[in-house]
Amino acid sequence: MSTAAPNSCQKGSELVLYYNTGTEATPVWVEHVGMINDLNWSEVEEATELTGRRTTRAVKEYNEGEIELSITGEQVTDTEYEGWQFLNSMRRGGSSREVMILTGPVTSGNSYGWRGDFRNFDRSTNGPASGSMTNPVNLQPAAQCSDTWSECRVVKTNSGGTALANFDATTYSASA
Repeated sequence: MSTAAPNSCQKGSELVLYYNTGTEATPVWVEHVGMINDLNWSEVEEATELTGRRTTRAVKEYNEGEIELSITGEQVTDTEYEGWQFLNSMRRGGSSREVMILTGPVTSGNSYGWRGDFRNFDRSTNGPASGSMTNPVNLQPAAQCSDTWSECRVVKTNSGGTALANFDATTYSASA
């Protein structure tokens, strides 16, 4: 862990979306290069209000709830591109598929994000007066409906960017 100021001098950000063409056990991560404009990852935890009636309590108190996770963005409409086909197939009647979003390339050190089976709940089409046709995407965790399902979990690359592992984001230890 570093106590140095965060590096905020970069132009833009580096969120990267990957799709898995392998299996959960032996993934083959492919960067979705058809994503354009902003890529957003929303991770909002439900706040469950305590309902006890303690007379000494002056403010509402909350317990942790479930996390609502979504990945939204926009991709160029290209029916021949594998990435477009992959995300478009994650629809009703299709299968959930494993994707991963990271704060940087999978080969860079200390990138973290989420990995798991998702479904795509927005396949709308935007046909602008000029420029390329695009599709918004809205990826949300899939329910466990098959033996090959991959549970959503936080992941992180090691400092050398040579390995990806599950990451316990609930831990914290102060720097010396």
